[in-house]
Amino acid sequence: MSNALAKPNEIEAITALAAKSFARVLKVEQREGPRGSLRRYRFESLDHALNAAPEDLSWSILGELEDSEPGSFAALWEQTKQFARDELESGQRATAVACGQDSPLNRARFLVLREKYIDEWQPRNVLERQLIDAICQAQTIREHWMTLATERVVTECMVERFTVELHGKRREHIIDGTESAREAREEAERWDRVFLRSIRALRDLRRYTAVIVNNQGGQVNVATHQSRQTNVVKKVKKKEG
Repeated sequence: MSNALAKPNEIEAITALAAKSFARVLKVEQREGPRGSLRRYRFESLDHALNAAPEDLSWSILGELEDSEPGSFAALWEQTKQFARDELESGQRATAVACGQDSPLNRARFLVLREKYIDEWQPRNVLERQLIDAICQAQTIREHWMTLATERVVTECMVERFTVELHGKRREHIIDGTESAREAREEAERWDRVFLRSIRALRDLRRYTAVIVNNQGGQVNVATHQSRQTNVVKKVKKKEG
């Protein structure tokens, strides 16, 4: 394998993963033939693999390409990591968790909501950005369950109205979506609590994070977002004689 990986400490871990994956594929092929392989796709060249979706790559594929074209493993690994960086920065990673393979509209809704929170809070580091992602995920999932609860109640009302019109009276024993609607509301309430906890975590992180600035002359300025700046001066003892 090429040693051109960006971080040398990755070599041992990814080599082990690749070896295990290749061994599993080899066992399946020995038992069931090439058609029984666990690989989703085969790539004839490095260029073909570089143009593929990262989800279509596997450790065994990376290993095979490295055998045929030395250096392929490092190139594909670095491209995959860059994809992961872009996915994290753009919010697509957080969106995939909350929306899955949902419609383009719902994915756009999540990203627009995330943009609003970022504009409002101006996250200073990765931790604050991750908390904003968690807030948006909780709000999105909460809205999903609230929508389900509303739809189930509306469906039940329509069924009951049809029953009254057809039979002239309400049903004595109702087997309906009432329980499922209640479960959906409970899920919405649970995610509402997650949403509020994430908001408090972000607020508290901002409130209690100290900013320390070292100045010349032994002075240290300590300040928080909710308190005045405090100047601490280090006293230096003079040597006698």
